[in-house]
Amino acid sequence: MRAPLLPALFATAILASHCPAQDAPTVQPQKSTNQKPANPKDPTPKRKSLQLRMRDGLRFDPPRLSVKPGEPFSITVENVDSTHQTHNLVLTQPGKMTDVVQLALSMGEAGPARNFVPESSAILASTKILNPDQKASVQLAIQEPGVYPYVCTFPGHGAIMYGALYVGVPLPPLAKDPNVPPTAVQSMLAGGGRRPFVQRIFMPNSGPAAIAVALENDLNFCWDAGACKLRYAWKGPFIDGSAHWRGNGRELASLPADPWWSAPPDFPLRFNTKDAPPPHCEFLGYKIEKGLPEFHFRADGVEVFEKISATPDSGSLQIRFRIPNPTKPVVPIPQSNQLWTTSGGPLQTSPLTPSQSREFFLSIPKP
Repeated sequence: MRAPLLPALFATAILASHCPAQDAPTVQPQKSTNQKPANPKDPTPKRKSLQLRMRDGLRFDPPRLSVKPGEPFSITVENVDSTHQTHNLVLTQPGKMTDVVQLALSMGEAGPARNFVPESSAILASTKILNPDQKASVQLAIQEPGVYPYVCTFPGHGAIMYGALYVGVPLPPLAKDPNVPPTAVQSMLAGGGRRPFVQRIFMPNSGPAAIAVALENDLNFCWDAGACKLRYAWKGPFIDGSAHWRGNGRELASLPADPWWSAPPDFPLRFNTKDAPPPHCEFLGYKIEKGLPEFHFRADGVEVFEKISATPDSGSLQIRFRIPNPTKPVVPIPQSNQLWTTSGGPLQTSPLTPSQSREFFLSIPKP
């Protein structure tokens, strides 16, 4: 019978317990001539926390980040790609993204073991390859102002999966930003570029009950449900709602261009006489017809329907008013560079006759 091994194992354990522990190496901090002398009164700079998501369609959300020069920051990136693709994050020096992507492609069989991150002085920070639902973080501070690209260098992704970190540089309008892929512009726009499209969201220069609408011919407008009136119109891409959706719901949507038309402060209609005070309005809702909303409100007790569309020939705005049951004389207020019309042509009488009140129009010329 073989002797038990327990005593030998026990002896080995005793010997190991008496082996002297090795001291951990000590690292001395390097002195830098660029560092300022420590001042105990200076507060520790607060690290800015940035969040980034890898989404389906080979895109980063958001496509842009911003920090101040010298500001400590962290980027926490999460792979939420619903198509189960893997991605990484590589932050590069300005103008070096394409070079880094090409270096990653040339890694060949060595790529997976190194997370497709090549050796390059142009790389400031990087993460490992992230599977779906995985997270990673990088921490750094950048002193020099500029636009620093971030990109996924997994083979085949870098051509369209990239974004831009703005360091001390103003962000241009998203639709005109050459540092983000065209697909990012559409993904940040409400409706993804579809027209017509209706979005209830907080808008600049409007009350909290704003409704933004994208029309054909690249025309867009903001209608204020609190005031029951058109606020302004702009031409070009629709609203960027990314800050509103990523935040606490209080941020305003941003416009890619300045309005080419803004409503005068006066309400466009009066009742009984033109000298009557502006009516008290109560919003009653809207319904969608062929993609366009028809707003419904009550003004001094009179029910009014309003629908705004783009004219197909000239690209102007046309506002169609309907008062199915006019109980009071309706007086359209003259507006500068705008034209009131009825089905019979330019408005000749004021107030409107009961039959004219059932349908009349206000045309706003194109910009």
